[in-house]
Amino acid sequence: MNIPDNLEPNIQPLDLFKILDETGSIYRALIIIGKRSNMIAQQMKQEIVSKITDFSSYSDSVEEIVENREQIEISKMYEQMPKPTIIALYEYQNNLIDWKL
Repeated sequence: MNIPDNLEPNIQPLDLFKILDETGSIYRALIIIGKRSNMIAQQMKQEIVSKITDFSSYSDSVEEIVENREQIEISKMYEQMPKPTIIALYEYQNNLIDWKL
């Protein structure tokens, strides 16, 4: 997944009129952003699951908990990334989302 380096991971104030310019309806814009956000969240989930399963170790005992340093580092990396909604807003504001009625 390509996330811009300059993307702020925290929520920033938005100009609603800029969002309205593209679609003419705030509801349509929110639907577009919401659907794209869901797509990004699914992609991120698939990526993290595939990376974590590479480092997983299976044990016979349920009581035995094994901390895997690589899994922890991967989890921390994904926690620090911008949330899918912020990425979708960035893509929408920069006309990176193709949509049609």
